[in-house]
Amino acid sequence: MKALFTPWGRADGVYNIAPGVIGVTTPGHGGILVDKSIFLLDIRLRYGLFTPPYGTIVPFEEDADEAALIHCHPDLLARAIRAGYFAEGLTIERVTESVARSHPHLLAPEPRPELCNVHVPTVEPKGPDA
Repeated sequence: MKALFTPWGRADGVYNIAPGVIGVTTPGHGGILVDKSIFLLDIRLRYGLFTPPYGTIVPFEEDADEAALIHCHPDLLARAIRAGYFAEGLTIERVTESVARSHPHLLAPEPRPELCNVHVPTVEPKGPDA
């Protein structure tokens, strides 16, 4: 398999979560990488991301940004657990706690839909690594 380089270094674990959405781990860090082509808006501004785009992908860094992605797309939580990226037992409540610390604007009393206005394909990945 060809080496995958991420904003955090060479990936030592790659998890297919959904088409265009992969979880990666490196020896020291990781996150979720999303292909730019599946987004409807420039989400760097919408999410207030710390990590800039990396080539053709938008990285969601594991310590803060990936919780924002999961908060806006909770269906990805179960998919990431099934893919082996997240541990069994991770709940949306724990994700929300992380969002409250890192991206509290996403929990505003009157949510702004444009903050979560991205499209994630619902088709399950197919192929030998699905």
